[in-house]
Amino acid sequence: MEPPILVVEGLSKQYVIDQQSRGGIVQELLGGMMALLGRGKKEVSSFYALQEVSFEVQRGDILGIVGRNGAGKSTLLRILSEVTPPTAGKIIFRGSVTSILDVGTGFHPDLSGRQNVYMSAAINGMDRHEIKARFDEIVAFSGIERFIDMPVKHYSSGMYMRLAFSVAFHSHSEILLLDEVLSVGDVEFRLRSAQKIKQIARSGTTVLIVSHELPSIRNLCTKCLLLEGGRLRAYGPTKEIVDNYLEQYFNDFTIHYTSPDNPDQELSTRLLEQEQVAFLSIKVQAEGKAPDAPIYMADAVEMRIRYRKKTDHPKLEILLNINNLEHVLMSDCQLYRESFEFSDRPPGLYEMKVVIPGNIFYAGTFYADLFFGDLQSLLLELPCVQKFVIHLPPWEIGKQWNQGQQDYALRPKFAWELRQIDA
Repeated sequence: MEPPILVVEGLSKQYVIDQQSRGGIVQELLGGMMALLGRGKKEVSSFYALQEVSFEVQRGDILGIVGRNGAGKSTLLRILSEVTPPTAGKIIFRGSVTSILDVGTGFHPDLSGRQNVYMSAAINGMDRHEIKARFDEIVAFSGIERFIDMPVKHYSSGMYMRLAFSVAFHSHSEILLLDEVLSVGDVEFRLRSAQKIKQIARSGTTVLIVSHELPSIRNLCTKCLLLEGGRLRAYGPTKEIVDNYLEQYFNDFTIHYTSPDNPDQELSTRLLEQEQVAFLSIKVQAEGKAPDAPIYMADAVEMRIRYRKKTDHPKLEILLNINNLEHVLMSDCQLYRESFEFSDRPPGLYEMKVVIPGNIFYAGTFYADLFFGDLQSLLLELPCVQKFVIHLPPWEIGKQWNQGQQDYALRPKFAWELRQIDA
């Protein structure tokens, strides 16, 4: 087996924070003098942006790096790009490296786009003959032919990124490092860039991408790495890692509430009621089955929402959204019915039953958002109030069509009909 193109062993990065007090110019001068005399008072602390991170990447892999802000993603890419030295650990490269860490990385603002293409491509290992042969292709991919002889300091951030991407994509580097750049540029260029990344990966180039754009990570990456607080939390297939990341987000964001059905739950700090309505509980199960029975794709999903109406407000209704934390997938409310009319309901305890038909969801984890309101205003907002899981039916487990990296959320049951129209 071919050895990995990139090996990271025990990588750590420690930063020292100098917390010396500052004031006006007199205080600065006095502080400097005191420091020279060895009498300056300084508070020094440190933190690890990365700590003991280890992983391997094979040639041709597209590795997504995800995590919250401050998790250490950009620090990792800066160390791999040799912009920042590590505090500890070892990195083994078995190929040349090109990186795009910021808009316009490696460009000189006073040079034209043409001059920067030649300079950046040369830095990436292309000789002048190769650059000249591929120059038109590089510029055409960037889509900024009209402005190629303009100094790049007059470019927009999108134009900068288009040209930087194009040079990097057409270089001969065996490892390409991209930091939060897939969210820059218009939709058309982002789609072309995604296709180009897949193309160069098939040719053997290894790509590492840091991004908060989880749909792009799902679409592009063959593997994924999750960082948390500077440590490697998970590494493996993209779908598994992204789902792990979203699960972590849900567990931190979910509502914990007290009710007769769960008296041991801690009361959430989130607002669960206001002067007109109080949310009490929500239960989700497969319709017609035991509450703890698994919900399969063909099952109708039954939700029972309990709330207390506190006033005579005549137009209180519930909006239900279903999402997978990346997108709102569907939304419904009684107001959407053509024949709907508001009815006067007195204050009291109510339970709303909502049934979502079967054969809509694909297997996966889903979340319910609840909104109480009227025609004029939103009264109570409860995002991610309940999680539920849809399972593959037993006969589908292990089937070939379920072995890939499916990232779709819905799989409604269509009506298929085949007929022969000629003999």
